[in-house]
Amino acid sequence: LLEQALTQLNEEQRAAIVLVDLQGLPYDEAAQVLDIPVGTLKSRIARGRQALAQLLKNYRELFAPSSRPNIEREGK
Repeated sequence: LLEQALTQLNEEQRAAIVLVDLQGLPYDEAAQVLDIPVGTLKSRIARGRQALAQLLKNYRELFAPSSRPNIEREGK
């Protein structure tokens, strides 16, 4: 689910989140890898996390048990 949501982020946000949140790099190292200032990295991470939260919330609402039709099994 997380991998699917990550693919919906833009490349800049995805790269920042993967380096910091998934690979565990400190901000300064991730910024160096991406060749961007630390402030830019932090902005991309913040925006990416917001987008991920919304994507995951939408997914949860779409597939929540209360939103599924109640189908009874045969014989019960």
